[in-house]
Amino acid sequence: MRKVLFTHPMIESGLKEMQDLGYEIYCPKEKKPRAEIIAAAKDYEAIVCPVFKVDQEVIDAMPDLKIICTFGKGFDNVDLKYATEKGIVVANMHAVDEVTAEFGAVLVASTMRNIPQTNYNLRTIPGLPWGPVANLGHSLRGKTLGVIGMGRIGRGVAKRLLAFGMNIIYYNRHSVGAELEGFLGGAKLVSLEELLRTSDAVFINAPLNDESFHMINEETLNMMKDDAYLFNQGRGQIIDEPALIKHLQAGKLAGVGLDVFEHEPNIAPELLEMRNVVVTAHMATGTVEDKALMVATAGRNIIDYFEHGKVPNLVNKEVLPKLNLK
Repeated sequence: MRKVLFTHPMIESGLKEMQDLGYEIYCPKEKKPRAEIIAAAKDYEAIVCPVFKVDQEVIDAMPDLKIICTFGKGFDNVDLKYATEKGIVVANMHAVDEVTAEFGAVLVASTMRNIPQTNYNLRTIPGLPWGPVANLGHSLRGKTLGVIGMGRIGRGVAKRLLAFGMNIIYYNRHSVGAELEGFLGGAKLVSLEELLRTSDAVFINAPLNDESFHMINEETLNMMKDDAYLFNQGRGQIIDEPALIKHLQAGKLAGVGLDVFEHEPNIAPELLEMRNVVVTAHMATGTVEDKALMVATAGRNIIDYFEHGKVPNLVNKEVLPKLNLK
């Protein structure tokens, strides 16, 4: 019997395929302390770990561990090097692409049109003025969207906002190619500096690595237009939050939309107090349908490994020489 541990509560319908195969599943009904999860994990062969750090401590506490599944595309919560050294497979998933792109486009459109800000103000400010020059946002039509990180999700956001009439530029390690650029309305690959200086809205969906850590800092923020918008749906550590707060306090940037934070789940109080900052709870994949799909996808990664000797979403390909995988 295979034993699979989930570190967080899950939508149970997604567990069906593993249950039908007779897998023993640990899935807490409510969020548990880290120490309790580690204590429960000892005899398990697979772990699924949304926002749970699978470091050397966890890996050493699971002597039978064979596969780690992240709960999304990102894998910065896993000690990839140590897992590879131990011959442990690390897998992510692409099931999140469409729902995450959908959320990103909604975050941009609603923030620029001043919808969540006005909703909050109407509930908290007695006598909030109405009228032709009150509660104004900015039109998306004709504005330039700069996408940092033009992977599947970045392209999905660009595609949706193209439909609102935005012009697309992007910063990426590589060009997405002429065909995709044409599909995105003639999207253009530019330097980071050009993107920041010319974009009316900057959207971040890059992975966290040495290059992207604090990519948005005091220097790069000063490159942006004072009336531009900034959005982050990648990882919180891509933005130097104290620098962002200082920039906003100086009256720069028309607005900010953040689904991720540098020290989440803790959010800097200054950001919560600013009316032109929209914050959400790392919820870009937060639909009932897609959370169930993500559980099932994690289960499929595990089943493919144990039953068929392959992992389609393998992250640490360096582990292959240690294993008989396809």
